Parts: sequence; structure tokens; C-alpha cells
Amino acid sequence: MLRRGACPADDSSVPLTPPEKTKETRRQRWCTRCLEAHAWLVQPVHASTLGMFRLLFGVVMVMQAGHFADMYEEFVQAKLLLPYPGLYWLPPIGPAAGEAMLKLNMVSAYLVSLGVCTRASTVVLCATFCYLFLQCESNHNNHYILICHATFFGSLSDWGRWASVDQLVSNWRRRPSSRAAVDEPATLPYWHLLGFQILFSIPYSYGAVAKGSVHARYLPFGVGDTWWWPWFIAWGGFAFDAGIEGRGVARRLRGRQLRLLLCFCGYFGWHLVWPLRHFVLYAPGVSWHEEGHLHAWHMKLRSKGGWAVLEAAGGRTTLYTPTSDRHLTYGQVKKAIDRPHAFLLWTTGLARLHMMAGRNLTALHPRSCFSLNSRPAAPLYAPPTANLLDFLGGYELVPPFGPSAVGRWLTSLPPSSGEDQCEHHLPYRADLMRKNMDELHTAAGLSFRSDGGGGRRSDWKLFAPNGQFAYTQKLHLVDDALADYLRRSRGVHGEGRT
Repeated sequence: MLRRGACPADDSSVPLTPPEKTKETRRQRWCTRCLEAHAWLVQPVHASTLGMFRLLFGVVMVMQAGHFADMYEEFVQAKLLLPYPGLYWLPPIGPAAGEAMLKLNMVSAYLVSLGVCTRASTVVLCATFCYLFLQCESNHNNHYILICHATFFGSLSDWGRWASVDQLVSNWRRRPSSRAAVDEPATLPYWHLLGFQILFSIPYSYGAVAKGSVHARYLPFGVGDTWWWPWFIAWGGFAFDAGIEGRGVARRLRGRQLRLLLCFCGYFGWHLVWPLRHFVLYAPGVSWHEEGHLHAWHMKLRSKGGWAVLEAAGGRTTLYTPTSDRHLTYGQVKKAIDRPHAFLLWTTGLARLHMMAGRNLTALHPRSCFSLNSRPAAPLYAPPTANLLDFLGGYELVPPFGPSAVGRWLTSLPPSSGEDQCEHHLPYRADLMRKNMDELHTAAGLSFRSDGGGGRRSDWKLFAPNGQFAYTQKLHLVDDALADYLRRSRGVHGEGRT
């Protein structure tokens, strides 16, 4: 009797020859490689590494929620928000809704760390953190961008598979007949773990490049008296960032397998290439003019400081500066000084205040002086004859999606050596400009009111003339009313200076 699949004996004297090997087509070879890659990505790995990362990440997010806790207490004392480029349409929410979102963000962080309803909690954590982060550019931190990506990818992964309440509940609810399988190791597809390894390897690798720069930012604290301690701090940070990456890591192709491969490669390929965009898309000196600054991990170590003043012409010439604006938060002042997009948003708010105050405004001319990494000082916003009213609302899409401001109202990177290019270094009186800002706010109808005893600074809220919180009125937005006001007032000229 023959076994299944066996061949009958052949008494022929003709020797048997193997079948002719068929040649694979290019499509078949491509499908075979994709199948091998898919099998590699979905191979089971133990879930403990990702579970421990989720637990610690949740603890960090709880601490971050505490850092954001006073966000809306500051916003209610500010006159406007500074949205990121292209996000001017993002609607602000009132302080009550904002406080509720902050609490929801903290609760979801606790739940993610404990592994309670992990997938849903991660989605809520991602949505609330991203919205809070994108409310105002004063919240900007490159690490927060990484958190947005980490929570997004976490909502796609099964990182609650180990060391979570979800897993304990799942094991407890098993039927007695299947309890024997509880001792089997908790596994998940490898791409869940690999995604986080790649996600954190990319920014830390670029961070190592930044720490290797000879023009890196100075240390903001003392480094001791020993000769080796500064070297340890500098190169120890470089070694830590550079070592993150090493520590972290012929049938028809089915549609699900193809989608997984394309999404995985596309998502992380974008992460790898996007930070390098300004080497080919922007004018030299991104650390100076800031175009391409966001999501560029390798350019964080720099020091740029200086001042900026606007000369407002319209009946008389008045001086304004963000540092003398009492109706900005501390973080907004820092961004509005040396971040051109934030500076232009503040300029838009200044123009709207003139409209609300019934004042003429024909021009806003910039005066500035900045130094990057101890280079000779030079103007950042120039030439002085540039009228920033011509550019309001036109800088929301920076290159490559919109025109560059370099050469129009921003200067290019000054040389590393040479003469100081600033005409003045401290030419204006801060008390005079503070008085100008206060008079403009009063004339525009902005007013502080207390909803408590008034003994604490947090009791005071800034309101617009319509009785709403000032920061919700989108003073940074160029709408039809502001555009019509600028067209009507541009023909009015005057003299004088304050």
C-alpha cells in the first residue's frame, strides 16, 4: 500500500530528472520579499518591554499634566494666543472647558500607566495632549512633539498586554477549562515594539548630532571646578543620545499585509527624512530665521537673544515691544520676541487693538538686534523700511508650502565673524513702551476683572469689550473687519513720536 503522496515504483531504465525550475517574475520576487518582511514584523515577541515602557511613560505623562495644570489660569490673563503656523483656525475653548480637558488629560495618563482600558485611555491621552499642546506656541517643546507621536502610535499598539489591569481582568474572566493557558507568555507582534524603538531612535540620533556641534548652546548652570566635569557633561550627553538607537532595536500578498508594510515604512520613513528638510528647502541659517525650526531634532542646542521693537505710524509714531506687554504670559513673551511667526501674530494683535481703539495705523516698522551663538549682533527683522502690515496673515504656511520671509522682512544668517551690524543695542525706554501698551489696551476696551477677593493674581481675568475672555477672541486672526480697517487707514499719515 502506498503512503499518501508517495510515487509508484518505476521499472523504466530512463533516469528521473527534476522538474524544470520556473523563473520568478519581478512581481513575484517583490511579493516574496514583502511577505518575508511582513512575517518578520508580525513575529511574536514578549510584551514585557513595551508594557514596562507604557507604565513609566504614563508616570511621566502624569507629571506633564501637572506641568500644564495652570495653562488656562495664564490664558485668562492674556489677550491672545499664538497658534502654530497653519493652525490659526484651531478654535480656543473657554477656561471651564480647558480645566476639564486638563483633568481628563491627567486621568487618562493615570489610566494608561495602570493599564485600565488601555487603548481607549491612550486615544484620549493623545487627543487631549495634542489639543492642549497646539493651543499656543508658548507651549512649544520638541519633546512634546515626540509625546504626540508616541501617544498616537501607542493608540495603535497593544502596549497594555503586560503589567496592566486589562490583562489581569482578561485572565480572571477566562473559563476554568482554559485557565491552563494563563501561564503562556504574553506576546505581541514585533512591529508594536519596533515602532517605538524607531520612534525614539530618530530624535535622539539627531540630538547626538546637535550635541556634537562646536557652536552648541552654553550650559545654563555651573559645571564645577574639576577639569573633567564639563567634558563628562558634554560628551556624556552625546554618548547617551547616540546610544539610544543601539539599545532600542511566492504567494499573493494580501491587502492587510501590504497596508501594514506601507504604513509602517511610510510613517517612520517620514520621521527620518522630515527633520532634514531645511537643508534643501530653506535659506541657510534656520536657527536664525526659524523657518523649518519645528520638528528638527538636531538644532535645539543654540543660543539666540536680543530685542525687537515696532514703530507704529498713524497720526503719531508710537513704540511697542512684546517685553512691555503686560497682557502676555511669560512663555508668550519669550516666543514673540525671537520667533518670527509668533512675532507676526503679536503684530496682528497689535493692529487689531488699534482698530478696537479707533486709532489710525498706517505702518508697523521693525527695529531689532539679535546675536546667535555669540556671533556679531545683527537685525533679525529688517529692513527698517519694511511695513509688517503688508505681511499680516500671509505667513501661516512657511516654506515649502508658502513663500519665505527671508529677504522680505527677515534677514539671512549673519556671518560668524565681522562687524556688529546693529545701529543701536538698547535705544528705547522700557517704561515709555509699557505706558504705550497700557494706554492702547485701555483704549481698546481690554480690562481685568476679579471673580474672587482679588488678593491673588490668579483671581484676575482679562476680558474683551464684549464681556468674553480676551484670549478667545482670536485677536491674532486677520478677518474681513481687520483687512477693511487696514485698507481704510493706510492713507492717513501723521507726525510725532512717543
